[in-house]
Amino acid sequence: MLKHLNLVSNPDLSLPRVTHILSATDSPEDKERLRRWQHKMDKVHGTGGGEQCRDKAATRGKNFHTAIQNYIQSGGEHLPGFEGKERERWEMALRVVDMFKPFVFAVESRIQSNVYGYSGTPDAFAFEGSPNILDWKTSDRFKKRDWIKNYELQVTAYAIAAREYGMEIETCHICIFSPRKAQQFIVNVNDRRDEWLRRLEQYQTQSNPVEPTLGKVTMKQLDLFPLTA
Repeated sequence: MLKHLNLVSNPDLSLPRVTHILSATDSPEDKERLRRWQHKMDKVHGTGGGEQCRDKAATRGKNFHTAIQNYIQSGGEHLPGFEGKERERWEMALRVVDMFKPFVFAVESRIQSNVYGYSGTPDAFAFEGSPNILDWKTSDRFKKRDWIKNYELQVTAYAIAAREYGMEIETCHICIFSPRKAQQFIVNVNDRRDEWLRRLEQYQTQSNPVEPTLGKVTMKQLDLFPLTA
């Protein structure tokens, strides 16, 4: 049975989470797309329909993450009681999860970057020749790569923070599960590193416009902490 790996001995709960940073720094175009979607859902489901759909998706994602965590930690013995469409989604997910399961050494383990000043909880760490980060997502729609930029930045942020725990992570896997398809996207951390740090600087500028910094360092000092040696 896989035990929980506690990577952070003294968590700093004041550090902003990666997902919050990304949400707070979405582009005006992304915010407008979300507004249009919510308006469409309100028309279909009535007032508040968009918010209800978001809450439903969040609950579904949380339940699915818990199911995968329990399944991996139990060595495949703990199976969820999903029914209908969610059962179909689970069967699709198992094709991917079972492929990674033998290599997973940590699930839902919090990490934080004391250098850059943020925190987060990757879904899983796996080691197959080299360490990787695994990220599970649920969706009822097929996803194009252009639609998952924030997902890519999320795992990139985790990989950068993981360097402070001695893990040199170059690639991450984003796995998106729908009832009819399981998609996988491989993210090269170097490709998204600079964009993530720009978003982080933007967030810290918004939060503290007088003296924007990245954790304990300023943007001018970033080259002191390259992603790879």
